[in-house]
Amino acid sequence: MIATLKYDDREIAQVEQKEFVNYICKEFSINEKSLYSGYYKKLKDVQEKCNLLDVVETIQKNAEAIKGFIQINNDYNNDVFTALAVLKLAIKLHLNENLNRLNNRIT
Repeated sequence: MIATLKYDDREIAQVEQKEFVNYICKEFSINEKSLYSGYYKKLKDVQEKCNLLDVVETIQKNAEAIKGFIQINNDYNNDVFTALAVLKLAIKLHLNENLNRLNNRIT
């Protein structure tokens, strides 16, 4: 008999958060230790609206553009600003992609 693996929503959310943070820290040279608990709260808020792994995919597609924006706007070279900017830009891009897909289906 094959045992089924059961994960609760909290465990899945934690894995998504860890993958997201690992990816942005690596891609954008962010020190993970500089991220504070408020950042993780923001990630939880995002997870209520969309899948963080989908947002990572959007970041991967647009990494160079996001890096360019951050380079222009991050005067202090601050890891927290960078992490928040990546999250905010990625969500906007992700939502725009979904909106464009929906518009294409309608028209």
